Amino acid sequence: MSDTSIKSKIVRNIYVIALVCILVGSVGHFFEQKPFKYIFSFGALIVILNHLWIMYQTRHPDFRQKRLLRINLFLSLLPAVAAYSMFDGTTLWIVLLLIYALVTVLLSFRNK
Repeated sequence: MSDTSIKSKIVRNIYVIALVCILVGSVGHFFEQKPFKYIFSFGALIVILNHLWIMYQTRHPDFRQKRLLRINLFLSLLPAVAAYSMFDGTTLWIVLLLIYALVTVLLSFRNK
């Protein structure tokens, strides 16, 4: 296996771990367990860093790729705002997380 293949698998696995942290944190916070806010926040931070890393690693993107990278970066900020909403005590985090999930699914079909 090449070095870039290993790096892309590592980045993909880190992204999956971040999404699992977001899922576990949101389920735990839904049942009003305090420590799960931090797990959710950790997952949101890793998602943002992952999208920044992917933007940095993409060499010579065309117009379509630039647009998708920008959309993904701004979309990755939604879990961070949802984490703030968790600490604030509002229920806005549920709406933000649903928007994040729906747009991510739509963009994944769009990338194919």
